[in-house]
Amino acid sequence: MCADKVSDAIANERRRQLKKSSSGTPSNVLLQLLSWSIYFTSIDDDEITSEDIFSLYKLRWRIEIIFKSMKSHLNFDNIHDVSENQLKFILKGKMIWLLVVTQFIYEVISKVVFKKTGKAISLLKLVRYLKDNVNVMAEIMALIKRKIFDASDTIDILTKYCCYDTRYDRKNHHEQMNDSS
Repeated sequence: MCADKVSDAIANERRRQLKKSSSGTPSNVLLQLLSWSIYFTSIDDDEITSEDIFSLYKLRWRIEIIFKSMKSHLNFDNIHDVSENQLKFILKGKMIWLLVVTQFIYEVISKVVFKKTGKAISLLKLVRYLKDNVNVMAEIMALIKRKIFDASDTIDILTKYCCYDTRYDRKNHHEQMNDSS
């Protein structure tokens, strides 16, 4: 187990949210615990540092975002009333689609957009946008193949619809990754 004290702003936001969602009055002990991020692990303390655990947790959160995109935007949570073979085909197709988006398109496009605008692409927004605009995926693949991005309206559209919103209460994945490097 390891723990890390969070900033007063984060602790106070946690307390505010708890009080808002709680039907009763939270105990003082619980309110004090909200000043900490506590991680439980089965890894021995002599094998890993607290900083390593925090880094792994950030990676785990990224994996959760990928699963959320699968569930929310690719409808992985829907049960299809089809044969077993058809279901396997549908699931494999969606997994391949997600692999192409996360490992090829996102990696290239996020670098291009950041270099051009200084903005970071949100994986969730990109998955949702490409699901709703399937034809754009072929355009992006052609851009990646040609390696010509400067005169592309597609990059401008992705910048408009797929970048992170400006947040003041917490950092997005891109900002967190830049902080840790």
